[in-house]
Amino acid sequence: MAIYLSAAAIRESINRLGNSKAKSTLFDFLIVKRSLALANTKWLAISESQPVYVQALDELGRVSFQGNSVNLNHPYYNVFDMKPRSKKYKSNGTNTTIGNPPWRVILDMDDSERPRKSSLAKNYLSSLADFFLTKANAPLPKLADVAIWYHRGQDIKPIVDKEDDSGERLKILSQRFAKEAKLTNDEVKRLFDSSIELDVNTYYFAEKEPHPNDYLVNPTSEPTMVASVEEVEDVSADLVAALASKGFVILTGPSGTGKSRSALKLAEGFQTVYRNKTNASLFALIAVGPDWTSPKRLLGFRTPFGAERTGRDGQNTNESYEITDTLRLMLRASHPELIDIPHFLVLDEMNLSQVERYFAPFLSLMEAASFLSSDNQIGLVDATDLQVIADILGVTDPDSVETESARLLAAGRERLVMPRNLFVVGTVNVDETTYMFSPKVLDRAHVIELAARVPSMYMNTDQVVGFGSTITISEADGLIRNGLELRKQWDSLKNPTDVFDELSEKSFDETSIAQIKETVVKAIDGCFELLSPVGFPFEYRTSNGVCQYIATWIELQRTLGKSVAEIMKSWSEALDKAILQRVLPKIHGNKRTLGESLRAISLFLSGADQDSQPGARYTLGVGRVIGIAPAKKLKLPGEGPQMPRCTAKLDAMHERLQAVGHVSFVC
Repeated sequence: MAIYLSAAAIRESINRLGNSKAKSTLFDFLIVKRSLALANTKWLAISESQPVYVQALDELGRVSFQGNSVNLNHPYYNVFDMKPRSKKYKSNGTNTTIGNPPWRVILDMDDSERPRKSSLAKNYLSSLADFFLTKANAPLPKLADVAIWYHRGQDIKPIVDKEDDSGERLKILSQRFAKEAKLTNDEVKRLFDSSIELDVNTYYFAEKEPHPNDYLVNPTSEPTMVASVEEVEDVSADLVAALASKGFVILTGPSGTGKSRSALKLAEGFQTVYRNKTNASLFALIAVGPDWTSPKRLLGFRTPFGAERTGRDGQNTNESYEITDTLRLMLRASHPELIDIPHFLVLDEMNLSQVERYFAPFLSLMEAASFLSSDNQIGLVDATDLQVIADILGVTDPDSVETESARLLAAGRERLVMPRNLFVVGTVNVDETTYMFSPKVLDRAHVIELAARVPSMYMNTDQVVGFGSTITISEADGLIRNGLELRKQWDSLKNPTDVFDELSEKSFDETSIAQIKETVVKAIDGCFELLSPVGFPFEYRTSNGVCQYIATWIELQRTLGKSVAEIMKSWSEALDKAILQRVLPKIHGNKRTLGESLRAISLFLSGADQDSQPGARYTLGVGRVIGIAPAKKLKLPGEGPQMPRCTAKLDAMHERLQAVGHVSFVC
């Protein structure tokens, strides 16, 4: 007769582990340990390409199978925070979590191969308790509870058959789990309570395998949406799509059009969504000053003139660090427990000072993050300064999230890099007191223009009218978190149009994907051919941004319930917005430089070629005609006007150029 752990025993173990001192990341550590044990090696790639990693994840996390299903959309479960995990957890779980800089105190990384390999760090034992056991006023997790969870659903008769006493059986299971995960005595001593405590009212064993529904806590709850969001206003779909595809958006338009409010509404919505996950603020509103000439206003700076304190060596010191709100936000975003939660940096009046001066390190890291590993990234704040920051915060704010994050980074001698989950929104006004953006800035951002509204739009209604269409904050959360995952995959692509290949997994046929690719390439090529001769060529980064935005927009439509057929009829809307936000903002100059080029680009995007009347062509210099050959004519799906947003903007810019002799996208 088989012997199984009872539903009551498993449920109680989950409750105790979830309310213990252990953070959810202890789950990831145990998966790494079990993977290394299965592979019988010190170095291993924690990746789906390694069957031992998948096996370890299934052993420690999987609860949903065909025929024994809790929720096939959430087949994994983390007992240390009592939360289900989605199907994407296999590829966006432990292997992603351990790549974050704070983990360097626990794991070393070898970047000589792809996927990179992981191994236990040299002095990891001394950091175990501080890293994984941080919940205040809570007991240590019990090794027996982990063993109960690990052996859920297994016939354990071969393991405990010689024992009848429940306490002895649990002791045997604890020893068995420690052996299979190769947990050392030192690891067990630092992380777990090894005692066995029995509840006389609990039957720990059963003759039949219990169903997961009988023991899971919150078995089908959404793992990240932990708060009711019914009271949160809908947010801009355009802003969300742009942030999901890139992470840096510039909002431009006349004063009073709602630029700052749109960004803050989104950030405040996320604060509500995650209010039960963290008490820390997920956003910071930073007013840029007209005298900013260096990154110090954002990143702070070291100073020898702070308040006197006792240093690490026991001596009195005045060494200090000016800790800014931006730095605090970045530290919070870098915390291992919050690394998957979006954080927002809102830079108000971003161009009151020259962006290239005070924002230069951020601009560099936005580009470097796509091809440098986390171990090799250029830091915004180095390890030495982080130690001072950790010391200062330890005195002024010892229990804060940013203090713990700084301590973890400093302990691992890590630099503070730009977290992937940090989204930047800058607002821009254009007048005689502001500076124009350079190509370095525009290459890294989506530029969304908010037009001034006709007064009757707000004077004849009680409703506040925002810009563009809106989506719920729940939909925004799903799209942005999905964008975080996709951008990690996109970083390794060599051809920008490869982002569309994954559409085959979402019911798009090969013909539809090929049509999207061909049309996007034709549109980008045509813009390049018409812009390059007047001094505005663009390279891979821009083309990549266009493709990624379109892929994100398509994902947004799927989130909203649109069918493949509906998306194929309307996807050119995304192309229109992508060209408007990534290509056209580069254009500026006088009438002599631009000539009739803006009109030619507008005609090309509306479907004309050089032989049309009027034609997509212009004359450069003495008789050189620049135009679009008939074979390169742009034809988009749908019955209405092609690329209406781009053509309207280009026509307006052309008219202003003719009227005043000079034009730029943002004026």
